[in-house]
Amino acid sequence: MRAWWLVAVLAGCVKSAAVPCDDGRLCPADTRCVAGGCAAVGSCGDGEINPGEQCDDGDRVDGDGCSATCTLELCRNGVVDAGEECDDGNAQSHDGCSSACRLERPTWTEYTGPGPGLRRGHAMAWDADRGVGVLHGGTGNVVDGETWLWDGAWTRVADGPPRTFHAIAPDGLGKLAIFGGSDGVAAHSDTTHAWDGTAWTPVALTPTPGKRFDHALGRDVVPGRLLVYGGQLQNFGVSPDLWRSDGAGWTLVAGQSAGPKTSRVRLTYDPIREVVVAAGGPPGADDTYLWDGMWRLNDDGLPLEDQAQDYDPARRKLVAFSGLDPNRSNAVFEWNGTRWERLLVEGPPPPPRFRAAGFYDPIRHAFVAFGGDRGGTFGADTWVLRWESDTPDDACDGTDADGDGLTGCEDPDCWARCTPRCPPGARCDAGTPRCGDGVCNSALETSALCPADC
Repeated sequence: MRAWWLVAVLAGCVKSAAVPCDDGRLCPADTRCVAGGCAAVGSCGDGEINPGEQCDDGDRVDGDGCSATCTLELCRNGVVDAGEECDDGNAQSHDGCSSACRLERPTWTEYTGPGPGLRRGHAMAWDADRGVGVLHGGTGNVVDGETWLWDGAWTRVADGPPRTFHAIAPDGLGKLAIFGGSDGVAAHSDTTHAWDGTAWTPVALTPTPGKRFDHALGRDVVPGRLLVYGGQLQNFGVSPDLWRSDGAGWTLVAGQSAGPKTSRVRLTYDPIREVVVAAGGPPGADDTYLWDGMWRLNDDGLPLEDQAQDYDPARRKLVAFSGLDPNRSNAVFEWNGTRWERLLVEGPPPPPRFRAAGFYDPIRHAFVAFGGDRGGTFGADTWVLRWESDTPDDACDGTDADGDGLTGCEDPDCWARCTPRCPPGARCDAGTPRCGDGVCNSALETSALCPADC
C-alpha cells in the first residue's frame, strides 16, 4: 500500500513528455503538431474551432480559406483577406468597397446623349416613387418651364410654370414640389406646384412665405412637411426666416431665425442622422446648421455657395458639387455627419461652374449634375459621379451579376426599387410602399424583381 502511494507521488512530479511530430520536430507539452509550427491546445491553429474562431484548419497560413488568425477568408466578413482589396462587411457596392471586395474610387463621366439645353438657375431632385430624376425650369436664352426626366438618359415631358432660381424638394411621402423663384419678366413668385409624374399642379397654400428667389427648399424631419429657408425677397433684401408646410398652408416657425442667415444655401435631409442639413452660402456665412426642430450650429462649414447637393445613400453621406468660389467651382465635398471633406475624384473633371443643380440617382448609384454658369456662358452638359470598380452592377432582375449570392430585393443594391422611400440604415414605417405590399409599382417593380406584387 505504501509503495503504491510513493509511485503515484513520483509520477505526479514528472513533466509530460514533448510531442513528437511526423516530420521529426518536437512540440512542447500541451501543444499540437500543426503545419508551420506547434499550436497550443485551445489556440488558433490547433485544428479545432475554439471560442472566438470562425474556422481552424490546423495551420496558421493565409490564402487557403481559413486565415492565419482563424477567420473565414470570405468576402464581406469585415476582414481584408488574401486576394481582397477591401472588406467593409456588407454586400452593397458604390460605397467605397464593392460587393466583390474591390476598392471603388469616385470617378466623373460625362453623359453625351441628348438632353436639356444650356441653362442655369434650374432645379433638380430625385422622384423616388417613380424612379426618375426631375429637372425643371432655369434660364437659358429665356426663363422656361421645361421639365426633363432622367433614367440614365434625358426625356422631355410637359412643361411646368416658367421659373428660375426657384427650389425643388421631395416631401418624403412620394411627392415633389417647387416653390418661389422668378418668372420670365423678373417677377418673383410665392406659389407652390406639385409634380404627379405627368404634370405640375398649383397647390393653394395660404399664408405663403412671400415672394422670393435664391432660397432653400427641403423636406422636414417629419415626412410630408416641407421647409422654406431664406432667400432674396422682392425688394432684394435677404430674409433669414424659416417656414414650414404640412400640405395645408405655410407657417412661419417662430423664434427660428437664428439659422444660416443668408441666401444661396441648400437644405438636404439626412435620413440616418434624422436631421436637415443647411449648408453653403456666401463667404463668412457658410457655416453648416442642422435642423431637427431647432437650429444647431455644426462646427464645420462648407466653403461653397450655389452648390448642387444631395444625400448619397450608399455612402450614407451628403455630397456637394461646384459653387461660387474660384478655387472650388468644380470641387466635390462629402459631409460625414460632422465634417465636410473634399474628395479626390478620378477622371477629367467637369469645367468649373456655379448655379448648377443635381441629385443622387440611387438606381444607377450616381450623383448627376447638370448645367450651370461657367463664367459668362451657360452649360448644357450632364456629369455623372460614381464610386467605380471592376465589379459589375446587379441588374435587379433575378440574376446575380455582381456574384454576391444575393438576388432581387435581397440584394441591398436594389433597395431603390424595393423600398424606394427607405434608404439603407434609415428608420422606415412598415406601411411605406415596398416590394411585397401587394401593389405593383410599374415604374420600379417587375415580375422578376417582385413576383408577389407583379
